[in-house]
Amino acid sequence: MDTFLEARHLSRRFMKKGHAVSAVQDISFSLYRGECLGIAGASGSGKSTLARMVCGLLPLSEGELFLEGNPVSWKERKKLYQKMQMVFQLPRESFDSRMTLRKSLMENLQNRQGKKGGREEMEHLLTECGLPVETADKYPHQVSGGECQRAAIARALASRPECLVCDEAVSALDMEVQKGILDLLMKLKVEKGLTLLFISHDLAVISYLCDRVMIMEQGKVVEQGQTAEVIRHPRHPYTKKLLAAVL
Repeated sequence: MDTFLEARHLSRRFMKKGHAVSAVQDISFSLYRGECLGIAGASGSGKSTLARMVCGLLPLSEGELFLEGNPVSWKERKKLYQKMQMVFQLPRESFDSRMTLRKSLMENLQNRQGKKGGREEMEHLLTECGLPVETADKYPHQVSGGECQRAAIARALASRPECLVCDEAVSALDMEVQKGILDLLMKLKVEKGLTLLFISHDLAVISYLCDRVMIMEQGKVVEQGQTAEVIRHPRHPYTKKLLAAVL
């Protein structure tokens, strides 16, 4: 399979009250082009820290990242930004509350295209993400949580990324709205050939969307494999505990 991103022995430590605390410990994995890889675990397991590391938003304490076979240093992290975009858990907080959704999307388009970034493409992105064009003239607080998350996905797509990294992107939404966002991500994956890295504490959500899954506990990967196989035949006690929470 064509490897889009490879992580080798990633670790991340933070200083807390004068002591080094490990949030991510010696994690290696490959993300293949066109797949959806899930990272599952409870709050505090290190999954969001790992997501930010591979996107270039947090420096590595140890390890190496390879993008399309080429090593990427912290100084070269712009290469990651050009290929990968994050979709966050709380979309309203990821937007500037003083800006309309139109202005936020146009800002991303113009970052890529220059000042000629076009209104037509912005409107197409909104429509592609299931929003009426007039949504563009609203502020983040004037739309529902699901609509705001769709707008956040449209804004991420404005950069024409090859990979979306979704960090608990549906956990703040009710079940019906969750399904709509997951279906949108699946559609985009198929139609655009997007690669997805999907972080969630909910294995039911992971099983709906992801081809493969890695289970994280206390900063370490304790189990990984094809999602269906891990769900049907969990081996690690922690995986069984996560599954029990959704059954």
